[in-house]
Order: sequence, then C-alpha cells, then structure tokens
Amino acid sequence: MALQQEFFSATELNIEIKQNNDYEQLLDEKNKVLTGSAKENVEQTNKMLPPQTITMLRKEISEVITKLCYDTEDVLFGGPYFIIHEIIEGDFVEMAFKEMEKNYSEHFLEHDISPNIIFGDWNFIESIRNIPMDNVEKAVELYRTIKTDYRQYLIQFYNAAAVIFNGNYRDKSIGVDESTSGLDSFGMN
Repeated sequence: MALQQEFFSATELNIEIKQNNDYEQLLDEKNKVLTGSAKENVEQTNKMLPPQTITMLRKEISEVITKLCYDTEDVLFGGPYFIIHEIIEGDFVEMAFKEMEKNYSEHFLEHDISPNIIFGDWNFIESIRNIPMDNVEKAVELYRTIKTDYRQYLIQFYNAAAVIFNGNYRDKSIGVDESTSGLDSFGMN
C-alpha cells in the first residue's frame, strides 16, 4: 500500500501491485538470485557426465577422428588421407561435420570418398587418398550421438576433433615428400 501511495503522490497515477512469486523459480538452494546464463551453468554443472563416460567418449573421439584423418591400418603405406594448409579450430570442424553428414547421405554406397567431397571443397585441404566409407560412417555416427545424447559437449567435441585434424597440418611452402610413407614422414611417430 505504501508503494502505491508514494507512486500516486509522485505521478498522480494509480497503479495496481499484484503478487508475484516467480522470483522463487530463479533461486538456488542458498537463495541467491541467478541470472538466466548463471542458471544454465548451474544446470550444466549438475549434469556433468561420470568420469568413466568422459573417458569412453574421449577414447572413441580419438579413435574415430584419427581413422578419419589417417590410414592407420596399412603399416607400409599408411599415412594421412589429406593435408591441411591452415590450422583449424572448432568452428571449421562444426562446418566440416555438417557437410560430412549431408555428403555421407549422398555417397554412402561408395567404397571410399575423396576428402574434398566429404568435407566440402575447401581450398586449404589437399587430398592425398580417399577415405574409406566405413571410417566416414563411424565419424557420422559419433557426430550424431554427440549431437543427440551429449549436446552440451558439442563445442568440446569440435575442439577435440580440431586437435586431431591439425595433426595433418603442413605448411604449404614445405610440400609433401611422396617417396616416404607412413605417419613417420609427417612427424607422427
């Protein structure tokens, strides 16, 4: 009532003050008011994955993305499927996976596919050999799993994948020595 009278004396307008308990929805257990973004952070912190799930995801990401980038099966002639001439970050990996998901659906019956087709035709990707479609399929499945089951970790996924992709980085001025084979020629072993 006092607030209504004070408002009237200052403005000569009447206002109606209604009860509002919505603020209680924004309080945490210690009765601190949380902003929208702070509330999201509290919710995400409370939803942290168990350590064994994080370890499993970390291992799967490493194995699947490595097989997307390198031929690890052929000991004599293995090596990268492509070289990148720019260091990439998570935002590129996000675009690459979206492109890969789309292109996979158009080429899934093929045995293997050029990196320039599956990732999109980026001028800093130099294709060396085709990627087996099984490797692409596993990467698309992993991406879809992360998107649906672990959506809050998509940025971490993109960043982890970027680190592996960057293992294929070579300065364009250095070139590629095609007479050597395997990961050793790229400083991987």
